[in-house]
Amino acid sequence: MAMSEGDDGTGRRKFEKLYVCFDALRQGFLHGCRPVIEVDGCHLKGPHGGILLTAVSIDPNNNLYPLAYAVMSGETRESWEWFLELLKGVLNVVRDDYTFISDKQKGLVPAFELVFSGATNRFCVRHLHNNMKTTGFRGLAFKKALWNAARATTLPEINLRMEEMGCLDPKVVDWLSDKPPEHWSRSHFSYFPKCDMLLNNVCETFNSCILEAREEPILTMLEWIREFIMTRSSDNRDRARKTWGGKKICPRIRKIVEKNIDKAADCIPIKSDDWNYEISSYDDSRYVVNLQQHTCTCRKWDLTGIPCNYGMSAICSQSLEPEDFVNKCYSVETFFEVYKHAILPVNGPQLWTKTGIIPPLPPNFGRRSGRPSKARRFELDEPINKGKKRQRGQKKQPTRLKRQPYQVMCHYCGET
Repeated sequence: MAMSEGDDGTGRRKFEKLYVCFDALRQGFLHGCRPVIEVDGCHLKGPHGGILLTAVSIDPNNNLYPLAYAVMSGETRESWEWFLELLKGVLNVVRDDYTFISDKQKGLVPAFELVFSGATNRFCVRHLHNNMKTTGFRGLAFKKALWNAARATTLPEINLRMEEMGCLDPKVVDWLSDKPPEHWSRSHFSYFPKCDMLLNNVCETFNSCILEAREEPILTMLEWIREFIMTRSSDNRDRARKTWGGKKICPRIRKIVEKNIDKAADCIPIKSDDWNYEISSYDDSRYVVNLQQHTCTCRKWDLTGIPCNYGMSAICSQSLEPEDFVNKCYSVETFFEVYKHAILPVNGPQLWTKTGIIPPLPPNFGRRSGRPSKARRFELDEPINKGKKRQRGQKKQPTRLKRQPYQVMCHYCGET
């Protein structure tokens, strides 16, 4: 934990910012999580206002793994630099081989360039699409074209998708020209992190989990978050011990493997030797699979560490065990390594040692007038999940597209 304080002019210390990273989370991240970190900021709705900056990774089961968080006065370049510097020190970063995923918040990109100059940056495609709409490229066709380009895994495929996008409007290609595909398309992603994520939804999921805590005073909120993370880590550890016995890979990864096995039914394997295969599919695509190196020229296996449908076709043709070809970062053994470090309980204030130091004043970050909203704002063309409870004022329609005005003619007199 790190805290920054100032002076209010009367000699009393004044709280400015506070950073939290538990050693158990740090140890778990370094021993089993992939080098992928999502960062985001969310507004605090308590009496003092402010911003909560968060750094969240993903565990071997592709679930969120909270890493660090900090209370700040706002999202600025200075606040992000302070947060990232402490994160870099906690992780003992020697090489900048981490991959960061963000929404490209204000001041974040310059902070990355200063603190993690050699790290890989990815930007959330959903927020990229929002910026595209703001520029004027609206409509479902533009959205599908952008997502097709983002999901492309090879250079020829993304070139084809960009040509399709240019047919809609050549200006949209010009707009994307200053946004390198290394930041938003799988076709240019590195193999090293074994992650092909295009969204920053892990951080957003964590922010929604602590929505209740964000309405509390700062110390109460921090205690709420600590207990939430401690309980969640314990539940994950106990669930794995009780139900994952004898399993090689984590449940969510096993579902992906089973899905790719089903897709392999549409592939035709042509054997070259014990390791090399030429795989054809009914859509006239053809790729080369190397079982020894765990690679496929479609790049999906290389990006994720999980055999794609073409790789599964070659694996199943030899009656081999598909789980043996899944990267170790998804194994149950690695999962236990991540969660074996527990966040220890803390005594209440009645047992704390009195220091005699004058307590710091609470922050005065300021907050907006009126009742703070509890639900995030949905985009105009964003579907609302039917399984989620609707918030006050939220319409029942599957989308929030505005009704277009139109004129009605009277059937009898013919007037408008």
